[in-house]
Amino acid sequence: RSRFENFHPNDHIELYHVHCLCVQFGVPMPPPPPPAPRLPPSPPPLSPSPPSSPQPSPPPSMPPRGDAWCADYRQPCACNNGTVYLGKKHLQGMPGHGALVTTLEEMLAVTPEVYVRHDWPPNTECKRSRFENFHPNDHIELYHVHCLCVQFGVPMPPPPPPAPRLPPSPPPLSPSPPSSPQPSPPPSMPPRGDAWCADYRQPCACNNGTVYLGKKHLQGMPGHGALVTTLEEMLAVTPEVYVRHDWPPNTECKRSRFENF
Repeated sequence: RSRFENFHPNDHIELYHVHCLCVQFGVPMPPPPPPAPRLPPSPPPLSPSPPSSPQPSPPPSMPPRGDAWCADYRQPCACNNGTVYLGKKHLQGMPGHGALVTTLEEMLAVTPEVYVRHDWPPNTECKRSRFENFHPNDHIELYHVHCLCVQFGVPMPPPPPPAPRLPPSPPPLSPSPPSSPQPSPPPSMPPRGDAWCADYRQPCACNNGTVYLGKKHLQGMPGHGALVTTLEEMLAVTPEVYVRHDWPPNTECKRSRFENF
């Protein structure tokens, strides 16, 4: 204000914000340049992200269980309308490692005495004491075990074929005696089945196979009528089946010849 001719020290304009304009005589002033755009404030610097911690590697996958698997030892086994078998969990080793037993055929092949129960209550624990043929001091307690559930009507794998039986050599011919009335033949024996080896206390010639001892008839005590002809039928009617894998040729079919006697 002091640079102007009409300066007044006590002018009321000092109460306002002021500025100056320049106007040339007869020529309008060009518009002033536009103000510089105001940039938005820069965002604060990002804090460095913490280094990612290495993820733990997943546990090794469990070997396949198989369709018949029901439960591990001391776990509930839900087997409805089926038969439960308890035996070794692994195919090899003590107490067991590696590949699992996944079928009843494998369990019978590696377990000298398989525990069997036909009337399995739902969700009962897979324990030896839940079976009819429980033995407190059985050697199977040294192994890892589990339970398989086999439904009725599912066929068992076929047993190995028996050794061929050679027909007996014919006796020497002799003059035929005069004919006499022949007695009527005894009633025919029910069919034995391809797996039959011997009656009790008779020699059983089983070469390169596994021998099972169990009930001879499907019903009755001591037994009558239709014979047990397959391993599936024997397991279904016999609470405890005797098993031996290394059968000496022509050994008598007796309980004392089996490991789980």
